[in-house]
Amino acid sequence: MSADSNDVFVQSVVMRLCSRCKVEKPESEFYVGQKRPCKECERARMRQYRQRPEVKANIKEYNQKPEVKEKVKEKSKTPEARNRLSARKKWANQMYKLLKLTEADY
Repeated sequence: MSADSNDVFVQSVVMRLCSRCKVEKPESEFYVGQKRPCKECERARMRQYRQRPEVKANIKEYNQKPEVKEKVKEKSKTPEARNRLSARKKWANQMYKLLKLTEADY
């Protein structure tokens, strides 16, 4: 059976209800296999959690450990990390050109 220009393909989308915001969203907006809030609500919850003073202190203390610093340093040497940095710089340069910004402006 061949598809011609008159054929219409309909893909059904499974919808789920977020337990936090109570909005029905496509299943792709939820983490797989979890009966939790949608990704957006979960990210907001984690942002709020990380702003707590005791959590900030724990994160800062953890990041000061020598073994963590070494791990981050080694990870930054990987080709993937260099490519991400290169992509960020490229994007930033494109934005500066688009907005007609000079170094003095930022």
